[in-house]
Amino acid sequence: EPAYQRSLASLGGGLTQAAGKSGGLFYFSSDGLYVLKTISVGEKDKLLSMLPDYLEHVQEAHEAGRPCLLSHFYGVYSVVFSEGCTLDLAGGNSLHLLAMDNVFSGSWPDRIYDLKGTTEGRFVEPGEGRVLKDLNFDGSRLCLPPSQAVELLNAIRLDTAFLEEQDVMDYSLVLGVFDESPPPVQCGWRAIVTGSEVVDDELRPAAFQMAIIDTLISWGIKKKAAYWLKKPTLGCCHEIDTEPPEYYRDRFVEYFEERVAMDP
Repeated sequence: EPAYQRSLASLGGGLTQAAGKSGGLFYFSSDGLYVLKTISVGEKDKLLSMLPDYLEHVQEAHEAGRPCLLSHFYGVYSVVFSEGCTLDLAGGNSLHLLAMDNVFSGSWPDRIYDLKGTTEGRFVEPGEGRVLKDLNFDGSRLCLPPSQAVELLNAIRLDTAFLEEQDVMDYSLVLGVFDESPPPVQCGWRAIVTGSEVVDDELRPAAFQMAIIDTLISWGIKKKAAYWLKKPTLGCCHEIDTEPPEYYRDRFVEYFEERVAMDP
């Protein structure tokens, strides 16, 4: 579409993802609506293989009038460089870029959490611009109006059931917390949801924006090998991230069922 093409005609960024393991680069469209993220060949292939089912899942949610928290994909592109290219590219002479919606395109949150329901390596030292993780979120809950709490948890259950069917794991819910409600943004659950944040039993007015991201990681040979290496060691004292899709999904859903509460 012309509007989409105009948005991607001018990019900024090239920022390494500080919170993630992939070291992928993010480029933001000049209007802030879209993000281009570098992805691996495996992630590109996974997207192409699951695309028909993904489109069907998103369409079903739209027709049912229920939210879909999954990242909104707009395109995947491969840039092939000449043999003389000096860039250090993991994919050989190709760079693969995934175009997605920018979850926080309206206003930037006061705090951003990347939540998986795991404890392995899930704490970062707070600081300006840092994306916080599960152990930073300990003692916190989202308190929402009953209808919105039910709708959110239902969306998490349905979207993660879809990911389990696709043999996907290691995804996250990115949560933006606003201490004061920003200007309204309307785009399904990209909308700003007003409620309260409970921190160590203290109720604070807050607003939230969220999405399920990193949804192209397959339960393949590398993840299975990591599971068998970690489970007998780190798995003794941590919830590890490399778990089979069924277990990963059950733990993920349970984590948010415990942390999303209804306003009295």
